[in-house]
Amino acid sequence: MNPNRAEQHCFPGECGFNSVGKEDFYSMLLQSGASVKHISETWVSNHYKWIVWKLACYERCYPERYLTVSNVMEELKYRYEREVNHGHRPAIKKILEGDVPPSSVLVLCISSIQTNTEAMFENISTSHGVDRSTVANVELTDGWYSVNAVLDAPLSKMLAFGKLFVGQKLKISGA
Repeated sequence: MNPNRAEQHCFPGECGFNSVGKEDFYSMLLQSGASVKHISETWVSNHYKWIVWKLACYERCYPERYLTVSNVMEELKYRYEREVNHGHRPAIKKILEGDVPPSSVLVLCISSIQTNTEAMFENISTSHGVDRSTVANVELTDGWYSVNAVLDAPLSKMLAFGKLFVGQKLKISGA
C-alpha cells in the first residue's frame, strides 16, 4: 500500500455488494454532524488517503486488524474535531498558510520518490550548485497534508546509496 493506492482503496461491502470508498466517507462524515461549509470532498479525500496509508502500515507491523471502515471513520471524525472545531493545524498547513516560517524544524515522512523527472528540473536553479542529473523530487507528509520537495545534493546522494525510502522520516530545518 502506498498513498496513491490508499486514495483509491475501497472496503468491500456486506455480502460483496456496494463497496465503501472515499466518497462514501464524505457522506458518512456529514451524517455524523460535520458541516458542509467547513469540509469538502477534497478535504475528506486528502485525509482518507493518509489515514488508509497509516492504518495499512499498522497492519503490516502488528497482528491486529486496523484497516476497517469504523477505524477510518473514527480517524476522520478526530481530524475534523481537531482541525475544524478546535482550530489546530498540522505543521505543513501552518507553513503553507504563512503562519510559521518554512525554516522551522519539523519531522516529515517520505510518501513518494520520483527521480529525474522533467517537472522537477523546472524548479531547480543551477546557481544553487545542484547537479540536475542526480536530483529527486519527493513528496513529504506530516500525516495530514503533503508538500513536494526537491532533495539537495547530500540527500540525493543518500537516495542513490539506498539510504532514503518511502516511509522514512526526515528531520527538516531551514527549508
